[in-house]
Amino acid sequence: MTWAQAQRFCEFMNADLPCIHSSKEYQFIQHLISRATHASGETWIGGSDGQEENYWFCLDGTHFTYAEWCQGEPNNYDRNEHCLLVNYSGKSEKSLKVQRISTINTRGKKENNTHNFCNNLYAFNVTNSNE
Repeated sequence: MTWAQAQRFCEFMNADLPCIHSSKEYQFIQHLISRATHASGETWIGGSDGQEENYWFCLDGTHFTYAEWCQGEPNNYDRNEHCLLVNYSGKSEKSLKVQRISTINTRGKKENNTHNFCNNLYAFNVTNSNE
């Protein structure tokens, strides 16, 4: 599932991919990912520099100001990295293609093949659209 597909799914559920604005929110998202996937999977979050390189914005319209980047990131590898994910190490990384990701949104209810938590957040595992 691509970042855009994940966002469209969240929109269908009347929500957006989450944007992280603080260390506390970052830790909360990591906790939700761990509970939903029983692992530290890669998860799309609601940040992008798709409109202007290195100008990160959140889907909620705010400027993206909080990040715990992996070493060497953001690097726009192959000039094709414009979306954010939180990866297995718990650090934010720009990426368009990953082998396994999870998607979480900020509202919703339990559906088939989902892991429900907090009664208003959920995540599900998907595979790369290139597979």
